[in-house]
Amino acid sequence: MKTIAVFDIGKTNKKFIIFDQNYEIIFEKGLKFDEKDDEDGFHSEDIHRLERWIPETLEKFCNSNTYDITAVNFSGYGASLVHLDENGKRLTTMYNYLKPLPEDVSNDFYQKYGEKELPIETESPVLGMLNAGLQLYWIKKKKAEIFSKIKASLHFPEFCSFLLTKKKFSQMTSLGSHTSLWDFKKNQYHSWTEKEDIQRLLPNLMPTDHSEDVVIGKKKLKVGVGLHDSSAALIPYLKILKSKFVLISSGTWNISMNPFNQSPLTLEELKKDCLSYISYEGKKVKSSRVFLGNEYEYWRQKLEQHFNKSTGYHKRIKFDPVIMNNLLIKPSEKRIFLPQTMKGTGPLPGNFSRNQIDLNEFENFNEAYHQLILDLTYIQKLSLDLIIEKETRDIIVSGGFTSNEVFLNTLAGFYPDYNVYSTKLSRASSLGAAMVLHDKWNRKPLSKDLLAFKDFKAPGFLDFGEYQYSKVGTNV
Repeated sequence: MKTIAVFDIGKTNKKFIIFDQNYEIIFEKGLKFDEKDDEDGFHSEDIHRLERWIPETLEKFCNSNTYDITAVNFSGYGASLVHLDENGKRLTTMYNYLKPLPEDVSNDFYQKYGEKELPIETESPVLGMLNAGLQLYWIKKKKAEIFSKIKASLHFPEFCSFLLTKKKFSQMTSLGSHTSLWDFKKNQYHSWTEKEDIQRLLPNLMPTDHSEDVVIGKKKLKVGVGLHDSSAALIPYLKILKSKFVLISSGTWNISMNPFNQSPLTLEELKKDCLSYISYEGKKVKSSRVFLGNEYEYWRQKLEQHFNKSTGYHKRIKFDPVIMNNLLIKPSEKRIFLPQTMKGTGPLPGNFSRNQIDLNEFENFNEAYHQLILDLTYIQKLSLDLIIEKETRDIIVSGGFTSNEVFLNTLAGFYPDYNVYSTKLSRASSLGAAMVLHDKWNRKPLSKDLLAFKDFKAPGFLDFGEYQYSKVGTNV
């Protein structure tokens, strides 16, 4: 049977995965790279090891007769650029997007191009080095000798493809991931990139399903151009579902993505942590994010300590509609969990660290846990409401919160007119990178069974509609 290989390269975990024509994983191997310091002493990706690992791994499998690999693609993290000289040689390490952007560089840039105007035009919040375009601006201002030698700057997924094809490309999913490079209104590179002599360094845009024929070992492969991982994770749903949906990719950050909302971002939405991505089809994906997983972990540990429960005790808790109903009909300001780790982020960017709850107000762990999930889900709703539309039919939750039955039932309660699903779809980014090349190697139809949906409906007697912080005495 024909297969496709995908390198799924996260910041922490790197995976090599082989899918068969039914998109079942038939081989997977993961590893972690130790970070290396850049010339400034800041930790960065071990790009030397990565440059060896990709071609060596693929050649090994192409030379064996175990798997009939016919295509390969890449899913990689964003906000990262690799800079090449005139000979296609890498000039620097790949700078870490967590590296602080010098304040004078940031001030100079936004004084020129507008701290309010540019984020709206590029639909990218001000995020320092996480705005990949500002990495180039920083190199120009602080490392002029290096900048003078750059002939091409590749986004990280495209660089992985370059290691095999030696072709320099850009594609829209990388460009659209809060880079500050793309003007969403004009649908072209933002004018600042030309004014700063940066646009010439960015390779030609290619369709996300473009591939190059490359001989690797004994095989002739279709090699894709790579995809930004968040946009890649949307592809299985976009290719299989017929209805309009919103995907909540949950974890440390919960990122809600609406690939059908084309409305421009407002300044108010930017302040509440909205941004836009670009789908594999080149369409805008209006999105919002909230630091929900981090906030959840903060409070979960507090609850375990207060009620003297072992780590992981929360996994035993099932959704209890009676407890939830009591919390809904008798809300109390003293029992509200206000965010303690979200300052400057999400739909409630204010500082609520002084509003400490008294956990003695709760009878037991179970009651406190239900109140915690009620409040966290309410915050998730505030974030989701920024991008959801009336035409949306399905709310799909993937990632860490899919194992939290209390959260999923509460979310369904807040959205009684929508279908709320969890999905156990594993390796969505890898699967998306494989599926984008579907027509190049696979003639089998795509099946909805791949999505592994489970639906949730809260009991009808629960009324979440009136629950909001402002009605229980807070000033949020």
